Amino acid sequence: MLSWRRRPVTSEAQVPPTGPKLNLAELAKEDKPVILYDGVCNLCNGAVNFVLRRDWSGVFRFAALQSSKGRELLIAAGRAPDDMSSMILIEEGHAYAKSEAALRIAQKLSIPWPLLANIGLLVPLFIRDTVY
Repeated sequence: MLSWRRRPVTSEAQVPPTGPKLNLAELAKEDKPVILYDGVCNLCNGAVNFVLRRDWSGVFRFAALQSSKGRELLIAAGRAPDDMSSMILIEEGHAYAKSEAALRIAQKLSIPWPLLANIGLLVPLFIRDTVY
């Protein structure tokens, strides 16, 4: 039987990151931004599907926050490896969370999303993040 409860997230001490250490400067050299999302959250999966349907030119790459690469990227971004509180966008060596990530993602999607994102960026961050 399927369970709708969230799976517990293990701590970094229990699941160490594998592979070479990543840093945001290395990612800045790559041409595609990375969206980190909660792989067990239905809302987050819906958001990823939303982006995929509107990312006609294949701008974004995706990684679940629970994956080893996702954890490595979280650490490189200065966040806790078990932080599942928000979707994270890693782009040009910077990490963006919450409304900032959502609006920056929307700027790269098909029309009308870039226009709506630019309007949304005019709203102060503390208000946007509250709504997020």
